[in-house]
Amino acid sequence: FPIIENVYQNQGSMFKMIQVPFTDGHKTMTIVADLKEAYETKCESLVNDFEKNITLSIIDENWKLHLREMDDLRRSSQGAVYEQKDPLVIYKQESFHLFSEMIDKLNKEIISFLYKGEIPA
Repeated sequence: FPIIENVYQNQGSMFKMIQVPFTDGHKTMTIVADLKEAYETKCESLVNDFEKNITLSIIDENWKLHLREMDDLRRSSQGAVYEQKDPLVIYKQESFHLFSEMIDKLNKEIISFLYKGEIPA
């Protein structure tokens, strides 16, 4: 990345860390990386930091949403008693379905962001 090379050569003594924006056209995330390490590894460490931080951010966002959905499911499965069904069985089946959907969504979002992602000019 020419930006990293330029900053390191011209202002490398002033900065130890660098913030690099990364976007897929919809979402923008900022990654903080070690400037010297990014320059010396020809941005390979920066790419690894991108992958790690983006993956963790998407997992975190989806996990919070999943927990809210599980809480809603817990409340709604209580109504299964009125239908003469076991609420625990309903909860287990639906929670497995929600978890499977979350995993599929995670995989799609992570892959999509990493393939479409770029450093804005």
